Amino acid sequence: MIMKNIIKHLLKPALAFCLIAGLNACVRDKGNYDYKQINTVRIGDAGNDDGLNNYTKNIGDTLRVNPVLTFSQGEDENLFRFTWHYWGGGIWNVLHEGRNLEIEVSGTFGKATVTEPYRLAYEVVNKETQVSYRKTFTLTVISPLLRGYTALCELENGFDIDLISLSSSDYKFYYYKNILEMTASDIPREGAKPYDIVAFEDKMAPDPFNKTGTEYSVFVLTDKYATRVLAEDYSWKPSYEISNVIEMNSHLDREYTQKGDKVIAQQMKFSYVYSASSGRRVRCFMYHTEPDGKGNWYLWNTFPAWHTFSVQMNNVRPSGNARYEPAPHIYAGASGAMYYNKDGKAFMYGSFPGSSDYGTAAMYYTQPLVDPTFSDPAYVDLIYMGEILGAHSPSRGYAILKLNSGALRYIEFNDASAVGSVAISRTALIPQGTGIESAKFIARVPDQNAPFLIYVTNDNRVFQLDISAGTIAGRDITNVILKNDGYSEITLFKYTLPNTHGIPAGAGLDKALAVGTYNPALGKDAGGKLEFFKMTNTTFGDLELVKYPETPRESDGYQIDMSFTGLGKITGLTYKEK
Repeated sequence: MIMKNIIKHLLKPALAFCLIAGLNACVRDKGNYDYKQINTVRIGDAGNDDGLNNYTKNIGDTLRVNPVLTFSQGEDENLFRFTWHYWGGGIWNVLHEGRNLEIEVSGTFGKATVTEPYRLAYEVVNKETQVSYRKTFTLTVISPLLRGYTALCELENGFDIDLISLSSSDYKFYYYKNILEMTASDIPREGAKPYDIVAFEDKMAPDPFNKTGTEYSVFVLTDKYATRVLAEDYSWKPSYEISNVIEMNSHLDREYTQKGDKVIAQQMKFSYVYSASSGRRVRCFMYHTEPDGKGNWYLWNTFPAWHTFSVQMNNVRPSGNARYEPAPHIYAGASGAMYYNKDGKAFMYGSFPGSSDYGTAAMYYTQPLVDPTFSDPAYVDLIYMGEILGAHSPSRGYAILKLNSGALRYIEFNDASAVGSVAISRTALIPQGTGIESAKFIARVPDQNAPFLIYVTNDNRVFQLDISAGTIAGRDITNVILKNDGYSEITLFKYTLPNTHGIPAGAGLDKALAVGTYNPALGKDAGGKLEFFKMTNTTFGDLELVKYPETPRESDGYQIDMSFTGLGKITGLTYKEK
């Protein structure tokens, strides 16, 4: 114990000495060390410019941001790490690494701003000190995808939608490719073969039990399903599928939706009931085939009352309730619809009730036509039936029938509100050898005063028939459509329904023939071309490519050929208004 106390007392002065000696050494070494200044950065210059403004962009635009940076010791990009972030899911997510930002406004930002803009942040980190500098800014996204020619395109593995959009700000057409990918739509596309796309006004859209207020349907038909996408941004939910507009406990419901099977619509078309006071109300028709190959037409009506797809329209009611096998072509008019009974070789008509009796079963009556001119024992089969489009809705219908002689009969009939008032307004004989009986596309010029029928054969030849005389004369106009430029296959050939607040007037687009062609050498992803042709003369019926507008605008000289390449392989087309 005595030794331990002696050591303790000796250590105290020794420690004090060492401490003093150390301090003196520090004083003597002052100035012998190199102190390195930290290279700091300021986002912005000495003023207010930092290059990180709040941006407003259209979907499909490119967002380019080049921040203004001020370094205390000169810019050394190897010393700093530059990272761009966006706020999503309650966290900051890495968007891009790099000094500047250049991204497409799509995918993550592919939906228009609804409530508040997208939040982004720019971060610069000194790698040596880990000191971070950060600035935030916003991105407001506007959709230019609300109206325009909407093309459903087959791709190498699935499908997408391309859009020739009409801008509401400068009234120019802009081309947007792969809209579903651009907007990050969840609709399942891989492996699905597209049939058609149909757009129309619909107060029950996109889901009658959870409406969004858009009041507009965009239906996509494929070999896997039939479903809507939201008209505003092409987004998709399972509740948008066609099963939500099928009557409960109907045949389709029992045999398909209740069993978890998809309803596949091979065709869908619509017609409008139009009046100046009530606007437009839609009637939608769907053609669906059973596993045994039998087909049925179904009606979905929204005016004067809402009726979902329910009973088969190819039923003779109210007596008998006998189903007949219908042709896969109908006339969908504003006052009624025409079907063809393949079993009985007869035309059937279903007229639509007025507002006073919309609750009756008359909505689903189909009855044989009483006009004897529709009946002919020489008729063998119906080749095609469709509409002659008018200003707001179909103005007339037409049909092509095969005779037992091998010749074809063309008939044109009026739109009528009752079965007894349907009458033939024009008829003509199509001689043998025209190839129309196996045509893959048939189109009737919308103008009743321009009596021309145009069709495409299976070997992609295009013919125009003059139906003004009793015997039809035709001519080959393939060279007007196909130009020996590699686009050798015609995949779309139709007139689109004109309207008062969509397709622009003054350039012939309201009566334009839309033609989709395909170049196999370019592949399905980019081998499609979409063009629009108009009639130059109602007497001679020559076709020419549409220019929009017809003459260059005085304000900016804008005028384009309505011809667009780089699309996918076009299988369907509609004019989308919202």
